[in-house]
Amino acid sequence: MGFQLGYTKYCCFLCLWDSRAIALHYIKRDWPQRTSFKPVEMNVEHPPLAEPQKIIIPPLQIKLGLVKNLVKAMDKNGPSFNTCMRKSLDSV
Repeated sequence: MGFQLGYTKYCCFLCLWDSRAIALHYIKRDWPQRTSFKPVEMNVEHPPLAEPQKIIIPPLQIKLGLVKNLVKAMDKNGPSFNTCMRKSLDSV
């Protein structure tokens, strides 16, 4: 793949989150799920090691400290938000 100029457009490995669509980051909540994991298409370098359905929280976002962006975009009344809140309170 080599070097890419600027920022990666599709940096989420689970969905087609467009990092360049800044106006939609906190407005659009449902990004389309990735259907194809072919190398060289949409910034995929290797086939996935695990099935995307088995991944609960993206570990890359946790490592990079982007959890606040993930939580901001979540539905505050949804079950996934409550799960994140419980897990974060249990770890404190």
